[in-house]
Amino acid sequence: MNILLLAGGWSSEREVSLRGAESIKHSLEELGHNVRLCDIAHEFSSLLPLLETADFAFINIHGKGGEDGLLPALVERCGIPYQCSNAQSSFLSLNKAMTKALYKKYRLPTAPYMLYTSLPSHISLQKYPLFVKENMGGSSLGLYRVENEKEAIEAIEVVLSSGDCALVEENIVGVEVTCGILGDRPLPPVLITPHQGIFFTYESKYEKNAAEELCPAPLPTEQNQIIMEYAQKAHTVLGLFGYSRTDMMVREDGSIFLLETNTIPGMTTTSLLPKEAHAVGISFTELVDILVKQGIERHSTKA
Repeated sequence: MNILLLAGGWSSEREVSLRGAESIKHSLEELGHNVRLCDIAHEFSSLLPLLETADFAFINIHGKGGEDGLLPALVERCGIPYQCSNAQSSFLSLNKAMTKALYKKYRLPTAPYMLYTSLPSHISLQKYPLFVKENMGGSSLGLYRVENEKEAIEAIEVVLSSGDCALVEENIVGVEVTCGILGDRPLPPVLITPHQGIFFTYESKYEKNAAEELCPAPLPTEQNQIIMEYAQKAHTVLGLFGYSRTDMMVREDGSIFLLETNTIPGMTTTSLLPKEAHAVGISFTELVDILVKQGIERHSTKA
């Protein structure tokens, strides 16, 4: 097949997207496909003509442009199969506040939070430390740990100045885990321990040896089962397709809280979803092949 691999873009996760795309391109070529890598930040005006000659679009753009639903909407309008969730589900999932609202509606535990669209004079949540995040960001970019109200308001001001809303979230003390979904089944969870700092930063996610990632997570079997069930339910209630990855915190008392769900998980050599797939005997190339086949099957069923 002629596959158009869409990567790069203009979000803060551009470099991660491009790094993952190189690995995906190699695997697609290994599978016998003709691959055209398109960095939409530089070739946006050529995107429609390129889609007209493609049999399949592999969208590997994190954050704005990809996970916000723009490219899934465009590719679907062009009548071409693709591997990720549709535009509506992608947009809902990228919005952290809306995701958390849906978690609560369907009784999935999540930390208390507030969404700020303008600079407040007072912070409603009072259990410091708190986290201040970009509501539509990802990869732990635009994430601030604050110790008091003054720091919180300053962090909110920084986030608002970037053009995003600010999500303020209560800190859950515990260990971080993540759990991927591939097709209709959960993959083994990963336990994440950053080597430096006290939470999983952008550098921890994408720099080699910056964090210890244990898969399957060395947690009690019953706890891992709950984590997998939560990831599966989050995938379902958000209306996702193909693959996803839900990040969670596990407290010392065993209680689990969902943080967010990624609709286009990272696909670099250090990414978490490929690590989870490998734990059940699925190589990176096999993972890419499964994603392509799932996208084609969905397209055929809809047609």
